[in-house]
Amino acid sequence: QQEIDVFKPQEYWSVEAELQKNKENFIAKLIKKDEKTISKFGIKTKMGADKIVKDLKGAEYKIIDIQKKEVRKYPFPPFTTSTLQQEASHRLGFSAKQTMIVAQQLYETGLITYHRTDSLNLAETFLKTAQTLITQKFGKEYALGTPCRYKTKTKGAQEAHEAIRPSYPKKEPESIKEKLDKNQYKLYELIWQRAVACQMQPAITDATAVDIEARNYLFRVTGAIIKFDGFLKVYPTKISEIVLPPLEKSEVLKLIKLIP
Repeated sequence: QQEIDVFKPQEYWSVEAELQKNKENFIAKLIKKDEKTISKFGIKTKMGADKIVKDLKGAEYKIIDIQKKEVRKYPFPPFTTSTLQQEASHRLGFSAKQTMIVAQQLYETGLITYHRTDSLNLAETFLKTAQTLITQKFGKEYALGTPCRYKTKTKGAQEAHEAIRPSYPKKEPESIKEKLDKNQYKLYELIWQRAVACQMQPAITDATAVDIEARNYLFRVTGAIIKFDGFLKVYPTKISEIVLPPLEKSEVLKLIKLIP
């Protein structure tokens, strides 16, 4: 007789605390009780989770430890045809074909450089103009001392062409919005942002782990605290699953709710 092992899912529960600092909310996970680690399967029943919630009624949530590690996030290179298609799909929901049709329209009206390219080169005139624009618009702390020249790694790349960029970076998207249709504006804005951002300083974040004590329980949240936004000011990009507000040791946080 053949024995068949039937997989039985194991029931387990977790407890999380939704906490707030300066009207910014984040979720911390329960990791210890009485200095003993609670394993993934440590809370086996809803009754067990409900008991923890009851134990924590009226508790104070105090930060007892913060571990930080500085991380620099560098801007992405300017667009090639393939990366423009990928990002337009991801950010704008455009198909590859739609992206090329709209890019062709922008190219024909003289707003962007040639859109069929696998080169990362940028003209010296653009690099100089971008530095001036960034300094004037955002401040010199956002500009690079020396322009960033990206190297094309693709074998046999069309070096005669540049990367895809705005022909005139001083034509900011908002200033020509009324002259473009909705899709043209969206794609031009994306190209402008990416090209300008690639000549900006990196973003500086603290990869952060925060331990929060509530009675004999310990919660932890890991995320990132942005110290300097750098290129993110122009080209917002997800840097972490959780972006935390600035936090200090010994601070008491506001509990919004416990989530069993």
